[in-house]
Amino acid sequence: MTTQHIALGLTQNEDGFFEGCDPRQIPTSVLEEIGHKATPVLGVLRAHCLDCSHSVSEVRRCTSVSCALWPYRMGTNPFRAERSEAQRAADQAAGDRLRAMRKTVIV
Repeated sequence: MTTQHIALGLTQNEDGFFEGCDPRQIPTSVLEEIGHKATPVLGVLRAHCLDCSHSVSEVRRCTSVSCALWPYRMGTNPFRAERSEAQRAADQAAGDRLRAMRKTVIV
């Protein structure tokens, strides 16, 4: 199927219908030009909830429990197990090592 580029992120197929491009095939620079930025997925879900309900307090009060995003509306994953103290300490140590390595890198 042949497509013609119409605007950033859109194509027009041979039938004349507009389609969104596959974002996996769009360079990051083009995504940024369209107005998208790299965001953690839970942040994207939270942003959608804010778009839908228009305020932070309404997101918190949301009663649309059948919505697939409802459990994630507060920007967290309630299905993720709580990290143990040992896991948090290991993460902290890894972060400390990474920060130390960055300080020693000569630019």
